[in-house]
Amino acid sequence: MTLPRSVELRWQKEVIERWLHTPGVPEDAHAKLLEMLRDVKDEMNGLPPVTAEVPEHGKRVASSR
Repeated sequence: MTLPRSVELRWQKEVIERWLHTPGVPEDAHAKLLEMLRDVKDEMNGLPPVTAEVPEHGKRVASSR
């Protein structure tokens, strides 16, 4: 089973943001991390709207069916 691309991108965004705010990450890495974050956000904005998506932090909700 593969995750929807929107979930993968949300996870990537969260990980990159954590790295950006982690003490000890070299300053020269920040530029690359910011570039990666921009690319992930751009791809997220380009995705078609999804009607049934996993909420933030992987919490599941009951369907309305």
